[in-house]
Formats: sequence, C-alpha cells, structure tokens
Amino acid sequence: MLHDAGRGRVRTAPRVLRDTFGPRMQDQVLGNAADQAHTQDAALAVARLMGVAVDRYVIKAEPLTTMTRDELVRAVAPVVQYYPTGTPHTGL
Repeated sequence: MLHDAGRGRVRTAPRVLRDTFGPRMQDQVLGNAADQAHTQDAALAVARLMGVAVDRYVIKAEPLTTMTRDELVRAVAPVVQYYPTGTPHTGL
C-alpha cells in the first residue's frame, strides 16, 4: 500500500494503476472505439499490453526481462493485433 500524503489516505497498488493508467487508456484507446465490439477489443489489447509491462518491468519475469524490444514485439504483436482484426498479423 502507498500513502497518498496530499490526500491523507492509503492507496493500494490496484488503485494507483487505475488512477495512473485508467484515464489515459480511456482517452487514447477506448475513447477511439466506435462501438461496443471495438471497445471490448481495445480493452483486451490494453489488458494484454499491461500484463506484459507488469511482467517485464515490475515482476521482472524471465524471459520477458531479457528479451530485446524487437523479440518482444514479434512475440506479442500478433496476439494484440488479433483483437481488432480477428486474425493474427504475421508480417512483422
């Protein structure tokens, strides 16, 4: 738990993530979705990317930590691109 000195309250890690990334995701990703299906696809893609980021930079899970950026993109991009298209993109 983190103490939010400016507000005099304790913030949990989920609340910190929600407060920090929630508005950005809403504005930049979910806000661009034209309908409910696209909103769901965008939310799933963001969830996948957030999971990778937490595993790589917070938990420091191997092999994600030692993969190069290009290796990571090649591994994750087809899955993320599946959500809006319905088919994995393989031409990276």
